[in-house]
Amino acid sequence: MERPEVIPRERIPWIDAARAFAIVLVVFGHVLRGIHDAGLIADGKAFRLLDDGIYLFHMLRWSRLFGQLFGFLSGNPVQFVVEAVGM
Repeated sequence: MERPEVIPRERIPWIDAARAFAIVLVVFGHVLRGIHDAGLIADGKAFRLLDDGIYLFHMLRWSRLFGQLFGFLSGNPVQFVVEAVGM
């Protein structure tokens, strides 16, 4: 099965920036939890608030960006996923 020619699309700067911000939050959240699990910071109310806030925000951000990217696609989303995976 031949793969169709991929037409390069112009990057959308605000999507790239939002993805970068979400990635930074993921890294920061993992580092924060690692420091907490090592016993270097206390399990207080401030830690829980920051930890929950980071994870709530970045998970919502990923979900929203994923939905918006699918909205930009033309054609069949199932076919897009199959082609992206290489099946």
